[in-house]
Amino acid sequence: MSKILILAAVLFLSACGVQLSDAAIEINKFDDVFTHQDDGAAQFDEAAEINQFDDLFIHWDDGTTQFGSRVEGDVRVLYEINNNGAQVTQLAVFPSFDVGMGFHETEWSRPQLIYQLNVIGDVVILSAGSDVMGSLGAFEGDLFRVYRDGSGREALGIFSADAGFHVVNDWIYYFIWNPQEADGWFRFRADGTDMEYVGDTVINIFLFGDDGYIYGMHQASGDGSLARWQPDGGAPIVLFCVTDAPIFEDFNIRISYEDFVITDEHVYFVVCIFGFHDDDPHIGWRTPWRLLYTAEYRVDKDGGNLTQLSSEWH
Repeated sequence: MSKILILAAVLFLSACGVQLSDAAIEINKFDDVFTHQDDGAAQFDEAAEINQFDDLFIHWDDGTTQFGSRVEGDVRVLYEINNNGAQVTQLAVFPSFDVGMGFHETEWSRPQLIYQLNVIGDVVILSAGSDVMGSLGAFEGDLFRVYRDGSGREALGIFSADAGFHVVNDWIYYFIWNPQEADGWFRFRADGTDMEYVGDTVINIFLFGDDGYIYGMHQASGDGSLARWQPDGGAPIVLFCVTDAPIFEDFNIRISYEDFVITDEHVYFVVCIFGFHDDDPHIGWRTPWRLLYTAEYRVDKDGGNLTQLSSEWH
């Protein structure tokens, strides 16, 4: 009988020697720049040429405002860019971290990565850290709140199990894997208040749609089933049941939902089924998941008229 393993985007946290600074960074101060040349009278720093921003990695762009970062020396610097580059503000500096893997003899330092960034009014919420476990995909980092008024940044001390999070109205939803305490989905407001556990209802979140509904896995809809529900209550509407998927004998199975398209009347999505045999070879700690099957579906928003549009065996 197939065993259903729910894809909850759960990744192991590990204490691998990563040190993240909580210090707020004052903007418009360049005592933290990496000096490339100093003749005693004048300094030239290619990273401090703030009118040159062609090398920024853009994390957010709403057509009028951009948030981008780049590595300057051994730190990552976050900027807000307005008026087509005419106004540039340094918001925060993220120091490099030291990595010691435990099973490696050497340690090394490298700048942090910004994985996800969302803007909520005058606050920027982002995840920053490292995928120090490399191919294992584990996230080692934290969620941060950065203030657009220039007062710096604040590490939230959440250490989510995943670099990803979801903004639902003015709530931030994130997942924590902690077998010693309550693990699962939590949420808090952008100002840091009203932090609460919601894992008794939420199994996983894939998308917060423009229609005001969360699309994910809900405790009331059954393990592995896709549902949509309103953030602050109401019974979930089941869009796809795992019983609608093919049966894979002798496989351990997990299911995911991707490529959502939401229209006024329908929801389009792709079902992805991954699996492995118990006797499949493992590589280190990695479970040998492989993609077995994908199928595209269309369903009415009330859960009716589920229609398979295409399918492929892998």
